[in-house]
Amino acid sequence: MKLFIKISFYKNSKYLAHLLEHTMWSYKNYFEISEIDFYTFNDYILLDFPNYLDIEKIKNIVFKKPDRSQIEYEKQILKDEFLQTNIKLKIEHKIWKILFWSDFNTIKNSQVSYKEIINYHKKYFNKENILITDDEYNIFEDNIFSKYFEKNITFSEDYFSFKVDNFPCFLFVKKIENYLDYYLFFFLEFFYENLFSYEIRFKEWFYYYDHFAFSSRIYNVNIFCVTCEFLDFDEIFFEKSKERFLEIIEKWYWRKWKVICKMIYWEDINFKEIKNFIKNLKSDYFKKLKNRF
Repeated sequence: MKLFIKISFYKNSKYLAHLLEHTMWSYKNYFEISEIDFYTFNDYILLDFPNYLDIEKIKNIVFKKPDRSQIEYEKQILKDEFLQTNIKLKIEHKIWKILFWSDFNTIKNSQVSYKEIINYHKKYFNKENILITDDEYNIFEDNIFSKYFEKNITFSEDYFSFKVDNFPCFLFVKKIENYLDYYLFFFLEFFYENLFSYEIRFKEWFYYYDHFAFSSRIYNVNIFCVTCEFLDFDEIFFEKSKERFLEIIEKWYWRKWKVICKMIYWEDINFKEIKNFIKNLKSDYFKKLKNRF
């Protein structure tokens, strides 16, 4: 079973949402939550748990107001976790600063008061802001109420290049229009991650390499970023990538993205429309993307 909580940044940081995720699996209710896995992303928190657990008890864990002692205890745990900051987080912070001219940060302590924490909890950790699915990501309870973005970019798309810790980074951003944009960016990540693996790991015989690609979202923006250079590719590899992508998007874990789209774009996706969209993608589009940098 999966329970999604739609969230947003607070004071340009994901810290508060991450802190409240920790309070749900505090030492104070250890045995109640020992079989639940918790994850915090940019725009949602996910609870993953076995089917035999009582869903109403899980909801109560989500809705329960955290007390001060829980919050102070988990702040210390987060300090230790944040020591593991990686290059991808640094790149994301840089991206958000480029787009929104603010010092966004997924990990910093925003110096929020207990009252602010409780108000944030009331706004997002409630029965009108959750979505529940089975293990196949079939939705059977959808109470998402928030149908707006709290920050917005005004341009339709743009391209940027920058460096983080001497890593060259190339960034493509596009304003969210509909869920087809989401799957476009999902495919960009899938395609380039596999291209890097194929060209560098299997053709050039390097086991370790610094190339990676990722896509994400922040407010009304789809983000795609690669480190190091864009690699050339042939038409056969491109077409095989599309075939494989179309095979996986309706299977197991990949079905999760239809739920994310429901939370972000507030509409049910049409797999037939998505498949036609991916099938009609041309390699020229990707080659032009490379030429923009």
